[in-house]
Amino acid sequence: MYHIVAELMGLDLSGGRRVDHRNRQPLDNRSANLRSATRVQQRHNIPKGCHNTSGYIGVTKHGDKWRSQITIDGVRQHIGYYDTPLEAARARDAHVRRHLNGFGVLNFE
Repeated sequence: MYHIVAELMGLDLSGGRRVDHRNRQPLDNRSANLRSATRVQQRHNIPKGCHNTSGYIGVTKHGDKWRSQITIDGVRQHIGYYDTPLEAARARDAHVRRHLNGFGVLNFE
């Protein structure tokens, strides 16, 4: 269904580009929710994993600190160490806003 909507919208799906759902809900095929994305961009639009222990995407415990990181174009980028998971999550979100052009999932939307 979303391919039909994407075609009617004129989304560029050439060169291996795919249809991406902004809100990560595959049954929400409204035109406002669909966009053209590369496979790498789609990978940035996934929710936190089921084994997440910090409660935040991209935040892990490292000794007595909380580490913030993100992977961009297959390269893991260390953002920093923080005293609380909340600080680490905010730092990650700021990094996502600067570098992922709307494709990264934020901890605080």
